[in-house]
Amino acid sequence: MKLVNKTKLLIAASVFTLLALTAIQGYLIRNTYQLKRATAQYESQSIFTQIYNSEPVEYLLWELRNDAIKQAQAYKNKQISKEEVITNLQQKSASLNPYFLEEINKGFAEYSIPVDISIQKKLTSMILHDTLGNTETIYNEKDSTLLLLGTPYKPTENSEQKLINNATFTKGLVANINGKSYTYMLEFKTKLFMSESTGWSGYLIKQMSGVLLLACLLFLFVTGILFYSINSLLKQKKLADIKTDFINNITHELKTPLSTLAIAIKNLNNEASKYNGLFNNSVLEVINRQNIRLQKLIDQVLNTSLGYEEIELNEEIFNMPQFLKETVDDFKLSLKEDIDITTNIHKDAILISADKFYISTAINNLLGNAVKYGSTSVSLHYDYTPKERTHFIKIKDNGIGIPKKHQRFIFDKFYRVSEQDTHNYKGLGLGLFYTHQIIEAHKGSISVSSTKGNGTEFTIILSNQ
Repeated sequence: MKLVNKTKLLIAASVFTLLALTAIQGYLIRNTYQLKRATAQYESQSIFTQIYNSEPVEYLLWELRNDAIKQAQAYKNKQISKEEVITNLQQKSASLNPYFLEEINKGFAEYSIPVDISIQKKLTSMILHDTLGNTETIYNEKDSTLLLLGTPYKPTENSEQKLINNATFTKGLVANINGKSYTYMLEFKTKLFMSESTGWSGYLIKQMSGVLLLACLLFLFVTGILFYSINSLLKQKKLADIKTDFINNITHELKTPLSTLAIAIKNLNNEASKYNGLFNNSVLEVINRQNIRLQKLIDQVLNTSLGYEEIELNEEIFNMPQFLKETVDDFKLSLKEDIDITTNIHKDAILISADKFYISTAINNLLGNAVKYGSTSVSLHYDYTPKERTHFIKIKDNGIGIPKKHQRFIFDKFYRVSEQDTHNYKGLGLGLFYTHQIIEAHKGSISVSSTKGNGTEFTIILSNQ
């Protein structure tokens, strides 16, 4: 239990660490993006400042200011009204604006700015001051907003409008009113705005593509290492569990031949006493077969990791029906009385070239599984097709059966059916794997047909080629 808890804790800590590293990496990438965006925006503002202070643009701005002076002078001379001042100023702005936009766009094109930039120069106030400190407002932005130069637009969610500067232009004026001269000061205030569309995102992501790709590869690499490490840890844990199960179950696995020997010896003693010490040959044969089997079973445990290509067969020619009968009879000796084992085997002598020990191991594994998983009736059917020289061995039981979803995995090493009604049965998941390896080594085949709750049938096909 402690090992399980430690394993879960280690996996949880590893996953948490990966998530933390991912979050930190995402945070750093986000900060890098924001820094690059701020730098790019600052550079675009610097570029605009250079364009705005260029000689052609300065000339246009000077023309606009001169017109504002002219309109203010006409107003103080009672020649036009405040409304006409603003109207005339708008007309002058409209005539200068195409040249202003042309110079701005030409400048941005030279620097290849990757986003759409709009410029607006707005009039915020136009006020006259006299020498006594009195003021007269011709225009104030509180009433409305007057665009002098630039592109008309309204800021949206997809654009960012920034104030570039506040400019104040002052100029002394002399007005003639009723033959008297009065000195005034014109205060002309404007604000300059720049609006950038959100096209920076695609441009900056493209610039950061190398960093993003490296970050993704690093994330995949670390995730792969973590997955591999966790997978290796789980495999090691599984092997440790198998080792523990093996130690706990190997005694049980070796009980079958030992039980058979014990019963055979008991029968031998009975026969010996009955016939005044004369041994029964059939009982001696059982003892000899089971003794050899016990020794080879121990060797089998040491070789369960071998693939079928590595199994060294000691083939011999023997009578298959007789061999199967002896194998079943030996198996019956260790069974309880309430388990019925029936056979349907050819009585004729049919020869086969195979390894008797390995074939008997495969048959015993299948019979043992049938009994282990609840069978009360097991049948072994043997048939032979002379034309193809093919041996058919079918072992059928009435046990709990194997669910269909598990059937394609049951010959895998260490695989055990994890169903509610089978998890209490002891085993290592090696029996069917080893049986499959034995049949493969003999260049045969083994298949299974089963329905959950209705028993299982295994079919072994061996050929003499």
